[in-house]
Amino acid sequence: MDLSSRRILTFIFEAGIIIAFCIPGVIISLLYVQVIGCALFGLFSTFKSDYDSDTPIYPGLISGCCGSITTFSTWQFDASSAIFGFKPYETSVKNRVFNFASQLLYTTASSYAAITFGSHLGQSLSYAVKQCISHKANRNTSITPLTETHQQSSPEIHFSVPNNNLDILLPSNPIPSTSIAPVSHLQPSAISGKNSEDLPLDNKASKFCSRHPALFYSELFFSVFGWVTSIVVIIIAATNYKKPNSSLNTTLLIEVAFGPVGALLRWVLSKLNKPHHFIPTGTLIANLLAVAIITVSNSTASLASSKSKCLILKFGLGSGFCGCLSTVSTFMSEIIKLKRLNTYSYYFISVVISQIINLIILEIFLHTSSIDFNNSVC
Repeated sequence: MDLSSRRILTFIFEAGIIIAFCIPGVIISLLYVQVIGCALFGLFSTFKSDYDSDTPIYPGLISGCCGSITTFSTWQFDASSAIFGFKPYETSVKNRVFNFASQLLYTTASSYAAITFGSHLGQSLSYAVKQCISHKANRNTSITPLTETHQQSSPEIHFSVPNNNLDILLPSNPIPSTSIAPVSHLQPSAISGKNSEDLPLDNKASKFCSRHPALFYSELFFSVFGWVTSIVVIIIAATNYKKPNSSLNTTLLIEVAFGPVGALLRWVLSKLNKPHHFIPTGTLIANLLAVAIITVSNSTASLASSKSKCLILKFGLGSGFCGCLSTVSTFMSEIIKLKRLNTYSYYFISVVISQIINLIILEIFLHTSSIDFNNSVC
């Protein structure tokens, strides 16, 4: 009887929670985008030690790709829209509060879990790759030729070649000078020097090119290709966004055209992040600046009379520029790395100030003009 009573009470308690908290119509449109970007961020970050310090691949993947996939400004604007009851959050006050809380909690928890999952996946892949390489190396070295064994067991001395910075390892037994192999035939282990500074190269770019020529030229190609593509997209968007019956996806073109500028500005602001700072200043400035710009641009776009102006403000400056200027993936990774007090301070400072900025801007527009996000021309 006691067990049955507890089961009944448990059912009533669960039903009460469902009725009170499970609000139908909770909309989190960007949740999957944030999860994918954070998961990729965690995956790529595990391979940081495998990238050369001179290569731009790592910051390109982390800051350029993952930082642009995720967006902090749109996340905060959607949370504010839930409070104000803008489209598609036209519900009761109770539902607006839960929509607002759901926006913050679901995105935070999902992004945190996605970065952790991506990191675990990257560690597993890295371990598997290293095991394969180690197994292949052991199999290749299991059978060593007799001549190599004899050469390795011979005592060695250093012999300096004039007009060269290379040391050739020669056996101690005297041999004719005609038997000395050319320098180009020497193994890499015969070259002295522990780092690339010993090589007669001019700068870091030439060092990187000499060590990884294929990688260097591939990065150079994709960098130039990316910017050229952006310029072409800008031209196409500028010539087609006024055409009402254009078959091109004008919205996507405008977002892609403005996106690289926001990503570049975020990379510049990231230089303000210092290890001794209480919180990452550069990321905080980028996110708050994007929040302010996207709220102003979306509010102004709702007042636009022409569709072309609305598209530029809402999708170009808002989703494109601000979406790439702000980032959730870097924001969540910094939260994971910071100390506990810094973590909570950084999170609440970012979210609270963002909502205050949105509240001030939206209240100004609501009292000075008749903005209507539900009936925007775009």
